[in-house]
Amino acid sequence: MKMFSTLRKRSIALEVMLVFLVILGMTIAAGYLLRNVTRHLVDDARDAVWETSVPSSFVFRMMDEQWMIHQTIASALVRGTAINALKAEIGKREQETDKRWNELLGWSLYFPPAPKAAIERTTVKLNAFRASYRQTLAMLELGNAVGARANSQSAEADAVLMLAGGVSGLLQTMGERIDIMQQRMENTAERGVTQFIWIALTIGALLLLSYGVIHFRIIRPILSLNGTMEALAAGDLAVPVQPVVRDDEIGRMVKTVGVFKEGLLKINRLFNALEQSQEANTRTNEAMMRALIGLAGARDNETGAHLDRTQLYVSILCETLAADPEFAQELGAEAVQHLVAAAPLHDIGKVAIPDHILHKPGRLTDDEFAIMKTHVVEGLSVIDKVIRDVGVTPYLKATRDVIAGHHERYDGKGYPYQVAGRDIPLGGRIMALADVYDALRSARVYKAAMSHEQARQILIEGSATHFDPKVVAAFLQAESRFRQIADTMGDQAQAEPPVEISLKSA
Repeated sequence: MKMFSTLRKRSIALEVMLVFLVILGMTIAAGYLLRNVTRHLVDDARDAVWETSVPSSFVFRMMDEQWMIHQTIASALVRGTAINALKAEIGKREQETDKRWNELLGWSLYFPPAPKAAIERTTVKLNAFRASYRQTLAMLELGNAVGARANSQSAEADAVLMLAGGVSGLLQTMGERIDIMQQRMENTAERGVTQFIWIALTIGALLLLSYGVIHFRIIRPILSLNGTMEALAAGDLAVPVQPVVRDDEIGRMVKTVGVFKEGLLKINRLFNALEQSQEANTRTNEAMMRALIGLAGARDNETGAHLDRTQLYVSILCETLAADPEFAQELGAEAVQHLVAAAPLHDIGKVAIPDHILHKPGRLTDDEFAIMKTHVVEGLSVIDKVIRDVGVTPYLKATRDVIAGHHERYDGKGYPYQVAGRDIPLGGRIMALADVYDALRSARVYKAAMSHEQARQILIEGSATHFDPKVVAAFLQAESRFRQIADTMGDQAQAEPPVEISLKSA
């Protein structure tokens, strides 16, 4: 039972293996058949070529030698050639004839009966011709030239004619043998082609059947599953999963996809719940930040318009710098969003500054200014406590960078940590220029608001000492937008503690 269960669960593998074995067997059979047909055709062709070329050439050359012997004797009888020279020449020709004819006689043992009998008859006539011309030579050797001439013209001539007739019959028999071989080749080829066509048709039918089995049993279900998986991967959790009707590999895959879909549905529900929770947390955090901003505004005389303006300035500087390949990666869309949202919290630490210093109407003493400068550290303390409680987030990191760096100077003479150059966080370098520009353009009880040109000149003079040159360049590129914001959203003169806005102490 266990064996049958295993076979049933692996039916797809068995189906593919069976199809493969059948096709392999038929292919081997077709190859074997083709090999046999080819071998028979080659054998028949070889036999036909051999029987037409080799034996026939031997017969022709034998007949040519005998005719030359007859002509040599006839010529010698006319010219009176010496008998010894004549016998030597004829003996040489006999040796050539015997060599080839004996070889042909040896091969004739394997010939069919008709060619074999024809060769034997021709051999008898060859021997008769030899006996005739040898008698002529014997007469010449005895000095009987008249008798030799008569024998040559009668008995010898008759013998050579009979030999020629025998050779003609032999060649005719061989020609008939060629016809037989040709017919055999045609029959072999026709039979082989017929068998090969049947094998090819059978293989074609098996291939078609195999394609049907593989397509409907394997490919089509897998394509359907693939479409389902792609839809699920694209987020279409409503896509139906085909029902499980098979207990094989495909069926197990269908079950797996069903389980996968259920898992995705659970994950989606959890994700939605988490997203709702995160949205609630985000709203809570935003409310807390707004409360902090409101708290800072309640303690500081800076107006909400100041926070709005600096936030807009930061947004413009980020947008301009992001177009520079040097800052494109650092100022992605999300990073800019966090940085702009953090800008209003740059002076959150002022909530810890005593009122008599924060609201002093005149210029601060050195001791008072030293206390005022602690608002950066106090602001960092507030944000660091939040980070310890909820963990660091991109928004909190951006807020920390803005607070920590907005009073640092590019030459390292700022506060609270005297950080210089690119060691100052980019958010701090951007906030520093935005804060100073707004302070320069704002009216206070102890000073009038500067014009855009005056503020612009101060920022240019502070490039590479107070401000990052790249940030100054971004300001100059977008200064018309700065001017418009300052002109349309400027504060009215208000009682507010003086802040150091010169390049020396801003």
